[in-house]
Amino acid sequence: MLRNIFFDPTVIYQGEGCSAIWRGLAAKKHNSPEVNIVEDLQEFLFAKKGSYGLDLLSTNLRRGREVGLPAYGDARAIYGFTPQTSFNYSEWADNFRTAYGTDDPSNCDPWICCLLESGINGGELGEVNNEVVRRQFTRLRNGDRFWYDNNQFDGATLSDIKSTKLSHIILRNSVVQTIKCDIFEVPGDPYTGTVGPDCHKSGTTGVVSGNTGNTNNPTSGSNPNTGSGSTAGKNSASSTSVSLFLLAIAFVFAML
Repeated sequence: MLRNIFFDPTVIYQGEGCSAIWRGLAAKKHNSPEVNIVEDLQEFLFAKKGSYGLDLLSTNLRRGREVGLPAYGDARAIYGFTPQTSFNYSEWADNFRTAYGTDDPSNCDPWICCLLESGINGGELGEVNNEVVRRQFTRLRNGDRFWYDNNQFDGATLSDIKSTKLSHIILRNSVVQTIKCDIFEVPGDPYTGTVGPDCHKSGTTGVVSGNTGNTNNPTSGSNPNTGSGSTAGKNSASSTSVSLFLLAIAFVFAML
């Protein structure tokens, strides 16, 4: 259970590292962001084994009030959206009418009421959260002089970066042998309506080596059978550098 692994890194440094986590995340469809929070996050957040901990929902509501986040109605206006006039936009409407003593969501805490919004553009985020994330990531990119597209890589390396998928990074940095090339594809219920190809670790069945940009090749550009030994070595080093670079970006964004 989730409550049993808070502050317990043994699941990472014993055995296969994060490989079991990658397999698990790719193996099943996960819940959408919602207000129906599991018990482990309601009563045992960051708890030591055998003890009670924090409640994620009430903690986020409190933090929003402490830092002065605008009420939900004001937040929608700030981001250019029309106000909601009733909690009827959510399946949890009756619960929220009881909690807030009104059917007007204008003064609702933004964290919880933004989660109630239906996802847009086929995604998980509603109108407000989608706009918050869009603006923040745009500013992070525009303010980062080391952004990979800012003329700091040669053409071959930039092409390698742009053709690298998250599935390639996982295969390069774990003992996972096979994973969906589009790791966000849900087995048995893919978002795209079709089942895409698998990607394989170099040296296993299905790998087509040496074809830069091939989605079945997690180590594109590192074919030891093409070119001189020095070229192969440079390509391999370049591929490893790209893997570490993109993995670092993934971890930074995951912490935001």
